[in-house]
Amino acid sequence: MTTSLFDDLNNAMLPRLFSVNPDMASAMGAHQGYDHQMPHGGVQRMDATIAVLDEWLRKAEEVANQERLTRDQRISLAVLRMAVTTQRFSRHEYPLWMMHPDALEWPGVVMFTSLQNEYAPYEERIAGISSRIAGLPKFLAQFRERFKPGKPILPWTEAAIETAESFNSFLVQIRTDASMKAPKGHIVRLDQAISDTSPAVKDHIQWLHDLKERATNDFAMGRERFEKLLRLRGFEMTTSQILTLAESALSEFKSARTRHAVKMTDGGTLQEAYQMIYRDSPGTFEEVVSETAAEVASARQFVVDKDLATIPQGPVLRVVRTPEFLEVSYPSAALFMPALFD
Repeated sequence: MTTSLFDDLNNAMLPRLFSVNPDMASAMGAHQGYDHQMPHGGVQRMDATIAVLDEWLRKAEEVANQERLTRDQRISLAVLRMAVTTQRFSRHEYPLWMMHPDALEWPGVVMFTSLQNEYAPYEERIAGISSRIAGLPKFLAQFRERFKPGKPILPWTEAAIETAESFNSFLVQIRTDASMKAPKGHIVRLDQAISDTSPAVKDHIQWLHDLKERATNDFAMGRERFEKLLRLRGFEMTTSQILTLAESALSEFKSARTRHAVKMTDGGTLQEAYQMIYRDSPGTFEEVVSETAAEVASARQFVVDKDLATIPQGPVLRVVRTPEFLEVSYPSAALFMPALFD
């Protein structure tokens, strides 16, 4: 006999996980009660997350020992076990939380997707964004506690500096967008949040520059820990097998690139193929966005015309320029799918 106890447990524990990680809740499309909140910026958040997951897993194992689970429930239990072990690995064995000093990219991503995804009226979305901007100074102060002393890694610190130095321009972008869409009361609150937060971002930038002075390049996980991480994540291949596969794939990719270059140029060289592509490429970011949007619309119409799939009414794939603060992590392009619960 299968049981609903497992599903009931999941429904009870997920909000508790979201209460510790309200940004995760927003990213997954659970907005009510979470969109106005920032998580704790320090390692306390990870410890609280592990505590919730530990309790969740313990209770889930008890249910599994008492009742027969469905296939989907067994998969959920395996995912939960993996979440607990990988979180503990990240907390204690390879503490990325005290090595990678980027505090602003993920909060920025959550705000950016809230701005773009029309899951609620604009007024509700900009109110949540304003609240999160207002919470950034406290979040950043808590985040810096991770690095007393921590172990900042040089290339990650340099990337964090690039992100932070362009973050205030993202706040300006939010303000510009709101000025065209939000009522005056919302703009007043947004202006106050940005005014209070911009100096905190500048202070954070200076902290990152100071942190860079003691940053190191010693970031390697090492074979033993990497092998363990692979096992925790369910990979059956060893590091040597993965390396062999990667080298083989890279070799095949290079061979295919050469073959296509010869075909494109009627027997020409790889460099000639590059030049052909460059000549046919958009010259500005604005042209990149507009031409990509046109290609997306054309592809959509092709699917409709050929009756290849049913296209849902309403949702629209929006093509926008990557915010400057994300260009370090997304140097070309990224696709943000609809959230799970949206």
